[in-house]
Amino acid sequence: MKKNRTTYLLLLSVFVMALGGCKLLRSSSVLPPASSSAPSESEVSTSTTTSSEIVKTALAAPVISQEGENKVVWEAVPNAINYLISLNDQEHEVEATHYTITQYGSYEVKVLAVASPTSDFINSAYSNVLQINYYEKLPAPVIDKQDYKTIYWLPVDDAGSYQVYVNDVAYGDPLIDTFAFSIEGFDYGVYALNVTAIPESGVAKSESALSNTITLELINPATYHERLVITILTPATAFVYDDISFNHELKEINDGDISYIDDTVVWSVVAGETFVEKNADNITYKAIAAGMVTFKAALKIDETVFATKEIAVKARPDLDLTLAEYDSQNADANRITFDAPYAGKLYYLLADAVPTASEIISSGTQVIVSEGENTFILNLGGTLGDEVDVYFVLVCMENDINIGNSEVFGLVNVPVKVIPVYVSTKDELYNALAANERAVMLSNDIDITGWVQISTAFTGILDGQGFRIHGATLVGKETGLFKTLGNKAVIRNLVIDNVQAVGFTGARNAILASVIEKDATVTFDNIALTNIYMDASIEGSGRSTAAALVAQYSSTSDTLTKISIKNTYINWRFDIKRNTQVSNVGSIFGTFVSAAPDALTLDNVFVDAYYTGNSNNQAGLIGQVGGEIAMNNVVVHAEKFDGTNPGSLHGVDFGYLHNTVTPVINETNSLLVSYTWNKLAKSDVFTLYNSVDTIPALVKQAIIDADDSKFALAEGVLVMNLLSKQFRLEHAAVTPILSTYLVVNDKVVSWTAVDFAAGYEVYVNETLVSTQTTTSYDLSSMSPGDYSVYVIVLGNGYDLSNTQSVNTVSVTIEEVDLDPLSAPVIVLTGTEVSWAEVPNAITYQVYVNNELVQTSPNRTFSLTTYTYGEYAIKVIAIPNEGDYLPSEPSNIVIYANKFEVATVSDLQTAIANNVGFISITTDLDLSTYVTPSVIFCGVLDGNNHDMTNLAITTGATGFFKNLGDGAAVRNINFVSPVVTANGATMAVLSAAIDTGAHVEISNVAIINGLTNSAVVNSSSTQGCLIAAFNNAADADMQVTLNNVYVDYTHNITRAKVQNNNGAVFGTLNAASEKAVIINNSYIKFMIKGWWNNAATVIGNGTANVELNNTVLTMDCADKNAGSSNIYFDSGNKSMTTTLTNSLFVSDSEASFKGTAEGAVIRTTATIVLADLEMLVTGSIGGWLIDTINNKATIIIAGKQYSISVG
Repeated sequence: MKKNRTTYLLLLSVFVMALGGCKLLRSSSVLPPASSSAPSESEVSTSTTTSSEIVKTALAAPVISQEGENKVVWEAVPNAINYLISLNDQEHEVEATHYTITQYGSYEVKVLAVASPTSDFINSAYSNVLQINYYEKLPAPVIDKQDYKTIYWLPVDDAGSYQVYVNDVAYGDPLIDTFAFSIEGFDYGVYALNVTAIPESGVAKSESALSNTITLELINPATYHERLVITILTPATAFVYDDISFNHELKEINDGDISYIDDTVVWSVVAGETFVEKNADNITYKAIAAGMVTFKAALKIDETVFATKEIAVKARPDLDLTLAEYDSQNADANRITFDAPYAGKLYYLLADAVPTASEIISSGTQVIVSEGENTFILNLGGTLGDEVDVYFVLVCMENDINIGNSEVFGLVNVPVKVIPVYVSTKDELYNALAANERAVMLSNDIDITGWVQISTAFTGILDGQGFRIHGATLVGKETGLFKTLGNKAVIRNLVIDNVQAVGFTGARNAILASVIEKDATVTFDNIALTNIYMDASIEGSGRSTAAALVAQYSSTSDTLTKISIKNTYINWRFDIKRNTQVSNVGSIFGTFVSAAPDALTLDNVFVDAYYTGNSNNQAGLIGQVGGEIAMNNVVVHAEKFDGTNPGSLHGVDFGYLHNTVTPVINETNSLLVSYTWNKLAKSDVFTLYNSVDTIPALVKQAIIDADDSKFALAEGVLVMNLLSKQFRLEHAAVTPILSTYLVVNDKVVSWTAVDFAAGYEVYVNETLVSTQTTTSYDLSSMSPGDYSVYVIVLGNGYDLSNTQSVNTVSVTIEEVDLDPLSAPVIVLTGTEVSWAEVPNAITYQVYVNNELVQTSPNRTFSLTTYTYGEYAIKVIAIPNEGDYLPSEPSNIVIYANKFEVATVSDLQTAIANNVGFISITTDLDLSTYVTPSVIFCGVLDGNNHDMTNLAITTGATGFFKNLGDGAAVRNINFVSPVVTANGATMAVLSAAIDTGAHVEISNVAIINGLTNSAVVNSSSTQGCLIAAFNNAADADMQVTLNNVYVDYTHNITRAKVQNNNGAVFGTLNAASEKAVIINNSYIKFMIKGWWNNAATVIGNGTANVELNNTVLTMDCADKNAGSSNIYFDSGNKSMTTTLTNSLFVSDSEASFKGTAEGAVIRTTATIVLADLEMLVTGSIGGWLIDTINNKATIIIAGKQYSISVG
């Protein structure tokens, strides 16, 4: 029995050792005493040994070497429990087999291995000694291209020489006192150049990092013509008897530097010789007859490079200009209209004899014209009543290229009937208006800050020509830019912006004019008053009658009055800040009363008005009205926020209907809108609407379709198009509402109500917890802790904006020792979730996908209303307050409502409709599949089926166009998918990830994936899984890969470099803490041809990436000399990568651009069993280790994939 027991124990120990070979175990380290150091000679060579003594052997001394600038590495010493590293005789204990020096300096470094005091070993002797000089790096040089063969750079402080790198290899000896480098004499080809700065002798710094890269090319002169393209820039049209201008551009197809090539071309005629003849210089051509001519431009040094261009020779165009008839009401007596045969520049010149075209162009006045009908006013100068001769010539343009001149056209005996005064400054404008000039024309925008009112009646024309006047502040009484507008006054084509009238000391106040003369004919046309502000703040009587346009027209005995307001927009705000009411307030007139027939006409008028304070007879259009008014296409939006003394009721249209002169209102296609008005319309011809959304479509359409309407719909909102601007029916700027003060009384925070507040938002510890209209909030139900509370007073959204409370208060909730309820245990049966009663629970909260959806005493929850998708359900039991604490969340059950598809057509339709959960029930042939243009946010479950013959041939597509937040792709095998790179941003799985999206890719295999890049056009940024995500500021996006297999080849055969190539991402730029997480995956990438920026994870970009228990391979073939290096992590920019138990394998020169700490890099021939055993450490599922066959295996989507030792 004893022998058998011994045999059993021996077998058991062997079995345990075998298990130890299949699983990585880590024992607790036993550190030596603090005084442990290298063994003494007496410890190594013991004296006479008795039979009871234990002889201890010294550990082998480590052999250390330097890696990089500041890292010391060594092989593990058998039986060592840790190591002591000595830096300038200062010892540091380390467990790893490497040490990184973090402070700059010069160090003598050695290492000894530490043995366990209880083992049969003693500490080793010190290792070999390394001298490491770790200094701050010099700044990297910044290099630039000097010409096609030379780079240069500026000196770097403290640098004594510079090392040039050609295609990543140091070239020659460092350069001293030289700051340029030439590749002249190199073989023909492409060269990537970098430079490092080397410190001057005696400077305690280290060599800089590589500079930026400049790529130069020496083109083989025997073959360069194959890469040159001539573009002919000559106009496609010429006129008979004109010289034909020639111009061309020579380019290299890859935008290479060809500045050293002679780009002289020889021109010749290849068709249509009868329509042109050579000029005397025997080089250029003159058109002699109408017809088509084909020219050829051939490169002088190699006529195999050429291009042809067809030119139409046409008869020189004639002009036909018409002078407008004289109209005493307008300044258009010198207005010209004509149909231009071409767009271009029209020049005119006053002359006694017919001038030549060149004389008109060199000395005349220029007007820019478009093809078709044009109208403009001649600036003739001279004296009223003079007659002058005017001659015109049109310089014709085609695609912004001068193609020749028209014939000269003359108008003789043109009467000078109106002489406009052109003004460009405030003083010029004031002087012209004060002099009552017949026509005053603005030449530009004018700042009228400090404006003094025009006190005399203005009867002329003020034409803004679309320019604006702005900046004035009007104060006092009878305010306005003009005091009075007289008979025949015209204000047109003018924007009045950011003008205010304040501090009234008397009545009849406005922005444009205080009053209009009796029986006057006055026209307002094509004007806009924007950002207008008025207030009444001074107490006292006689402050009434105010408007944005004109304060008052009032007569009960006039007979001739004709006031026309058309194509006019007014946006203004009027604040009544005094306690006394202000009466008779409107946007067009404060008061309008007239006994004349058809006294006032409004056509295409849009008013946007905001009023506050105490008023009487206040309205959106006219405060007090009497007389005949015609209104067509009038839109009035007015908001009224009354004070404590609102006065009589008033309408959005009119405030008060005059008793003596009865208002007669004729209205067509007009609209009143208000959200706050306390009376709808004063006149019964209107219907008022209190929401933009509820305005009937027919009402909007009637306004839009009316004759000469300036109104239209934009994004569903009614807008007015005027003066090259768009004015919308929406709210104007607002001012802050009053604040409030918070007080605390026994865990209840309260505050004083604020007038006009729409409500209050309560914030606890910076989190919004309540939106309410009451003025207190009870925190007694909050969990124990300290809370900071403030309130946001909500404005009404029209004239009052939000304001934070004056103070923030603190509330402490003392901890009460309560027990939590038991957590419910929930069960999903079909579409119903149920659970047993929890003692002492009075209600239950049900959460679906972390959103609270039900609070009820019921112990069931139905999912029958939930559409296709995946839903996680949990329940929390809620007690009576003060008796218990709420329970912890229950277990989570998953309900998947699946939409099953068995055909490609059904699959395509489901993705296009963004169905929440799509389940594939069979293998599918995707040869007819067309990518839907949708951001897919659902779950696609392939149930381990094969998807074959996927062909991606359109730019910016993949199997998906875009994956959005919540998207998940699971359990699918894509077998032999092919991407044909006909454009940029293409991939097998998805072209893009949406901003902020969280995407899961689990148990997915891409088997024999292939991208072919043969087309020369823009087709960069190619990935296998995802082509691109390019939002460097996005801190939310995240893509997680679980159990993913990718076997992907990118074959580049085009004669142009292919940029940004990766197996996971082609390009990824994101700021997320973890933009990509890859778990338990096996990703293989082969690239062939001519590439730039190639890597297994990300071809180009900067992002934070985490890899766990993952194998990456990266290899290349058929490499073009101009190709960049290949990498495992990022092909261009260094990423921040967190690695755990991962393995990187390459037959080629692939390396890790960033830090590879936490992983092992191997060539295929050097993989050992420990590399594979590492993959299972910490992994959940995933890799299985076969120690007999020396391989690691992973099962993905029902298929098995292996990587073997060697």
